[in-house]
Amino acid sequence: MHDHEYAGRIDAVKQRAHGRWSEILASAGVEEQILKHRNGPCPLCGGTDRFQFTDKFGEGNYHCRQCGPGGGFKLLQAVKGVDFNAALRDVERCLGLLPEAAAARTSEPSGDRMRKLVQRIWDEARPVTAGDEVDRYLRGRGLALPVVPAVLRFHPALGYYEKDEAGKSRKLAEYPAMLACIQGLDGHAVTLQIFNQGTHEALARLVAKLDGQGAEVGLDQLLVLDALRGQDYIDVSQASEVLQLSREDARRVLDGMCLPPLNLIERRGYSSSATFHLAKGVAKDLKGKAAYTKARGLNPVRYAEMAREYLRDHKRITNTDLRELLGLGDSASAQVEASRYLKKWSQDDGFLERQGTGNKIFYVQKKHA
Repeated sequence: MHDHEYAGRIDAVKQRAHGRWSEILASAGVEEQILKHRNGPCPLCGGTDRFQFTDKFGEGNYHCRQCGPGGGFKLLQAVKGVDFNAALRDVERCLGLLPEAAAARTSEPSGDRMRKLVQRIWDEARPVTAGDEVDRYLRGRGLALPVVPAVLRFHPALGYYEKDEAGKSRKLAEYPAMLACIQGLDGHAVTLQIFNQGTHEALARLVAKLDGQGAEVGLDQLLVLDALRGQDYIDVSQASEVLQLSREDARRVLDGMCLPPLNLIERRGYSSSATFHLAKGVAKDLKGKAAYTKARGLNPVRYAEMAREYLRDHKRITNTDLRELLGLGDSASAQVEASRYLKKWSQDDGFLERQGTGNKIFYVQKKHA
């Protein structure tokens, strides 16, 4: 397709999509929580309360205090982890602009079809033997295994595919490949969710840091951490659903994450209703400096205690910090509400001391407060 034809196609989609982005994004698989027109977790950077879908100009508009503004295509790309072409086809499908045959080609393959495809590729591969490409690859990285596990296999010519503009897969080449079967605790194959690198850079950095310290983070721990990036707490029942494990096994995973060398989460309570939240350093790395304090005190009647705890961790607090801590949002009324709290706490009998002038006002803990 020529450049001018492609540009015309994009313009046509934008015109048809104008004012309809809420229904389009919902139809394309974007979660309802993201489209609620109020502050919430950012699907791009992972911030807990800095994103809001507004559709202000009818173009799927959103704003994040860290990522900045964007539109429907960018949001769809981030949520689904696809490129612009794939997002464009999704929107065309939702608007009924794709021919029926093209729409069928771009739809996701069924689970049954994928299972058969995976099984066929696995059957085409063969066990790793001394001197083959997989054996040489592993030895080249210092992994001279006396016995290669059966979950690793060697495929001599695995196809490499790319999708064209119409969404049709085309084989470009064939290469030798190493296949790995990911298994659960019961020895059966499981699906591995690959995190979007751009969205989960903080999680990747955390895992790399722990790996450097000799602490291994497995798939179960990754799934719990990813769940806690979008919510403040997780309990055993929720963890059981996320991990697809029994409640007893899910509790063991959570308990292990509370202990050295991981120290990834902290427990609140010791009964069957106990909840777990990110540990202090982990919360700061994954969700921002206010996340831990917020998770430790969600009851609005504890606002002052939350502010005090925030000061102990960060030494100073601003209007913006307090709004993020309490989840008040960015509206003018939220700024006034936060200012009212700060003013109250900085009076003679309060615990804050105001410093700075103009747009650089901040508050610190009063001495002897």
